[in-house]
Amino acid sequence: MAQQTLPATDKRATEFTIDWPDAEASRRTWVWDSMHHPYPLTPLSIEFTERIYLRMGGFGVDTPVPQMASIWPHGYLYRLMGGGAGAAAAPGRAARARQREIAQQSQHLRAIWRRDYLPPMRVTLDAIRRTDYESMSVAELAARIDGLLDSAADAFAQTLRITPAMFECSRPFLDLCTREFGDEGESQAALMMQGFANESSAAEIALWELAERARRQPAVARAIHEQRFEGLLDTPRVRGGAPFMEALQQYLDRYGRRPDFWFELSQPTWREQPHLALRALRRYLTADAPNPRDTHARSARRRGQAVRRARSLLRANPRTLDRFNRLLRTAQQHVPVSEERALWQLTTAGHLRAPLLALGGKLVRAGVLDAAEGIFYLHLGEIREIAAGEGPAGRQQLVAMRQRERERWADVIPPRTIGAPLDRSMQTALASRFMGGGGDEQNGDERVLTGAAASAGVARGRAKVVHTLAEADKVERGDILVCRSTSPAWTPLFSRVAAVAADSGGVLSHCAIVAREYALPCVVGLGNASQRIRDGMLITVDGGLGLVRLEGDTP
Repeated sequence: MAQQTLPATDKRATEFTIDWPDAEASRRTWVWDSMHHPYPLTPLSIEFTERIYLRMGGFGVDTPVPQMASIWPHGYLYRLMGGGAGAAAAPGRAARARQREIAQQSQHLRAIWRRDYLPPMRVTLDAIRRTDYESMSVAELAARIDGLLDSAADAFAQTLRITPAMFECSRPFLDLCTREFGDEGESQAALMMQGFANESSAAEIALWELAERARRQPAVARAIHEQRFEGLLDTPRVRGGAPFMEALQQYLDRYGRRPDFWFELSQPTWREQPHLALRALRRYLTADAPNPRDTHARSARRRGQAVRRARSLLRANPRTLDRFNRLLRTAQQHVPVSEERALWQLTTAGHLRAPLLALGGKLVRAGVLDAAEGIFYLHLGEIREIAAGEGPAGRQQLVAMRQRERERWADVIPPRTIGAPLDRSMQTALASRFMGGGGDEQNGDERVLTGAAASAGVARGRAKVVHTLAEADKVERGDILVCRSTSPAWTPLFSRVAAVAADSGGVLSHCAIVAREYALPCVVGLGNASQRIRDGMLITVDGGLGLVRLEGDTP
C-alpha cells in the first residue's frame, strides 16, 4: 500500500497522510468536496454516503458531481477528478441522446421535480418515520439497518437524478451573460435568477412568524427571553405555551429534521432538540431582525432591476435579446428546485437518525456503548457483530478513540487536492460555479484572501468563525460570518450578519444563493479563511471583487 504525506492547515501544522489503496490511485487526481463535506464524517455516515454515490451514475455531461470513485483520508471525502462513468464517457450517439433528454427536462424542471422525483422520496421517508423501532430487539433492529441505509440512500438519490437538468436549466443563461456582459456577467446572471419563493426562504419566514406570535403572547415571550425552555416544552404552566408549542411542532415536522451539513448522521436536529429552535427564536426576539418577507421582496426588486438593465444593453440586438428572454425563463427555475432539493437531502439524514439512535440506546442499555450517539462511530459490519454476539462485548474504548481522532482532524483544513496535480481543463465551468475553485489564487498580499465574487457589496465588521450551529449564539448583529460551508439550516444566521466569507462553494452554491437573497456581500471558495481569520478580527468583505481584507487583529 502506497503512502503520501502532505501539509495541512491547522494550528499544529499537522501532516496529512494518505494510505493509497494502490499505486495507480496515487497517480490520479483527487479533489476534496469541501462544500458538502467540510468536516470529517463518522464511520456510519461514510457508509451511508458511499451508498448514495453508488446511485449517482448516468447523470450526463458537464455536471458538477459526476459519478466518481471516492476515498476518505481521515474522514474527509476526496473524489476522483475525471474518473466518472456517466454519459460523458458513453459512445457519441448515446451521449447526444442523453444531452437532448437533459435539455428537454430542463425546460420543465420544477414540474418534473414535483411530479417524478419528490413523491417517491416522500413515500420512502414516511415509511422510515412511521416505523416503531423501540419495540424491536437489538437483533431485529440491527438486521434492518442495512436496508434502512439503502432506503435512505434511494430517497437521497431522487434529489440527485434531477441534477443534470437542474444545472442545464441555468448553464446556457450563465454562458450567454458571461459572453455578453463580460466580467460581471456571471454575477449578474445569478442575481437575475434570485428572488423567487423557495424552501430556504419559506423556512426563515415561518420561523420569523413564530417569533412574531411569541411577541403577541407575553408569557411565552418572557419564557423564551429567560431561556425557561423546559417550562414551554414540558408543562402547560406558561399561558399560551401549549398552542405555541403546537405551532412550533408543525414547523419542526417540516423543517426540523435538517442537520447542519449534508450526509453527517451524528448531528442533532431541531426536531430532536426543540430547545435549539427556541434559542433561535430568542435571537429573533432580542434583536431587531428584519422581516424575511421584506428581504425576499427586496431580492425580487433587485432581480427586476438587473433584468431591465440587461435587456436595455441587449436591445440593439433583437435576436440575442429574444434568446436572453427564453434562457432567463428557464434559468429562473434553478433556485426554487435547488433549495427544495437541499431541504430534502438534509431531511433524509434527519429521518435516518431515528432508527440509528434507537439502536444506539438499546446498545447503551446492553452495556455495549456509553451513549446512543456512539452508534455513528461504528461500521455496519461491527454493528452486525454486536447483534450476533461476536467480537468484544463493549465498544466504548473503540468509539472514544474514533471520537478523539475525528475531533483532531476536524481542526485541520486538508489539502484541496491529493495525488496528481489538478489539471484545470478537467474541472468544468459549471463545477466551478457550483463548488468553487478552492481559493488558491495568489494576489501577492498575505492580508488579502481571494475567492469567488458571489454577492456584490462591501461590508466591514468583526469576524465570527462558526463551525456548527451550536456556536450560533456568538454571532451578533453586524458581525461577518466566516465558515467552511453552509446548508439551508444556516439560513437564520444570514438575517443578523453584515457579510459572509466561506471557504467553499461557487456562485450557485447554497451560501451564495442565500447571501444574494439577503443582499449581503459574500465571497465563497476562499479555501482556508476559517483558519486564517480569528473571532473578533476586523475584516472587509468585497463581494463584487471576490476579496476579503484582513484589517486588524482581535482586540
